[in-house]
Amino acid sequence: MAKDKSKNTEFVEESSKSFINTKDILNGTFLTKEIIVNQFPFVLFLTFLAIINIWNGYNTKKILGETKKAENELKQLRSEQIAISSELMIKSRQSSVIDIVNEFNLELKELVVPPNEIMIKEK
Repeated sequence: MAKDKSKNTEFVEESSKSFINTKDILNGTFLTKEIIVNQFPFVLFLTFLAIINIWNGYNTKKILGETKKAENELKQLRSEQIAISSELMIKSRQSSVIDIVNEFNLELKELVVPPNEIMIKEK
C-alpha cells in the first residue's frame, strides 16, 4: 500500500506541474515551463503577424486619406475648369469682343460684308 501512495503523489505532482496557476503568472515562472517554451516560436510568429496587420491598417488609412484628398482636389479643379471655360465663352462672343475693342480704342471695325474665298485653280 505504501507503493500506491507514492504513485498517487507522483501523479498529483506531475499533474499540478502542467497547470499554470496565478502565482506562476505573477512571478513569471510559467514562462520557463516546457509547454510554453515549446510554443515560443509560434507565439513569435503570431506576434509578427499581429505587427504586420497593425502596420497594414495604418498604411491603408494613410492611402485612403490621400485618395480622399486627391478626389476633393479633383472636384475643385473640375469646378474651376468649368467656371473658366464659361468665362472664356462669354468673353469670346462677338458682342463682347466689340465692347472690349471699343473700350481700349483699338480703332478696329466690325466687318459688314462677309469675307471672300480665294480659289486657286491647279494646273
